[in-house]
Amino acid sequence: MFPIMLSVGLSQGTAPLLGYYYGKKDEKNLTKAMGMATIYGVVLGAVFTAVLFFGNWIFASIFLSDKALIVQTAWFLRLLCFHAPLLGVINMVTSYFQALGKPMHSLMITLLRNGILFIPGVVLMNTFFQLNGVILTQLVVEGLLTGICMVMYLACSPQKLMKYLGMATD
Repeated sequence: MFPIMLSVGLSQGTAPLLGYYYGKKDEKNLTKAMGMATIYGVVLGAVFTAVLFFGNWIFASIFLSDKALIVQTAWFLRLLCFHAPLLGVINMVTSYFQALGKPMHSLMITLLRNGILFIPGVVLMNTFFQLNGVILTQLVVEGLLTGICMVMYLACSPQKLMKYLGMATD
């Protein structure tokens, strides 16, 4: 939960700057600010991944005393931690669209994440992988959504898409 709050704080704190550059029609600084904030979000998520991956037993032991529950919780923390870097991309793209005055794009990301992908994902992952599948659903959904967000971000600007594909005409 803590990595999510920091990622949301970073993305929401960057949104006014993105809006400013967008309003000023400063594509260069808009892209630069978006890129830097996304990198910071991914690095922040990677730090939390490392902390939770290596400290899972410690965190589980803080709240639990039953050894079997500690072992299971530590395992779940180890599975869950890998989605944290993806939040840097997802939250920044969501804030990017909000800053550009494209609320439907942000809404689509939120609906995909919290309903359209997650709920069926839990059912499917539970069917095939039982409890571990339920826990891994978050990582699978965040992975899919990161790809979708990148496509949405690049599709938002034909210049960015052409540059990304190596077809920039500068």
